[in-house]
Amino acid sequence: MNYRWGGNNSTLSRPIQVSAPRYHPISIGDVLVDRYTVVHKLGYGGWSTIWLARDAALGRYVAIKIALADAGSREIEMLRELASHPAAWTTHRICQSAVPEVIDNFTIHGPNGTHSAIVTCPAMVSVAKAKEGSDLGVFQLPVARAIAAQLALAVAYVHSRGIVHGGE
Repeated sequence: MNYRWGGNNSTLSRPIQVSAPRYHPISIGDVLVDRYTVVHKLGYGGWSTIWLARDAALGRYVAIKIALADAGSREIEMLRELASHPAAWTTHRICQSAVPEVIDNFTIHGPNGTHSAIVTCPAMVSVAKAKEGSDLGVFQLPVARAIAAQLALAVAYVHSRGIVHGGE
């Protein structure tokens, strides 16, 4: 990769960083904690990677979110707090599926440090993927309104429990 420095014509070369040093290296087929076989990468963000895995103990697919090395996280605690008040779901008019159930959590000690992992049921489809699959790549107005309403209700519920989202 070449870069031009300022207004002069000198060129600087810099190697492209191939691996992110704080992510845990995962490959399809890896088995985590003698239970979860990784089958597909679902996504990534500034704080984690998310993998689809087959749970040998339960005989079903799960999503495993693996945080950056040594990243302090209260996510497990927050998810459990949200799930522990089902009566509030009705008050805030959200369905139970809006609150992911924590199936398991564990720690991975890898070459890049210590990573916390959260196991939940995989979501059916992201809003972005649903939009890609729709005619013309956009939602019909009633569908868009329903999605926006569900998101607003979910955010209101999370805020009512004293939790805010501060992702990148």
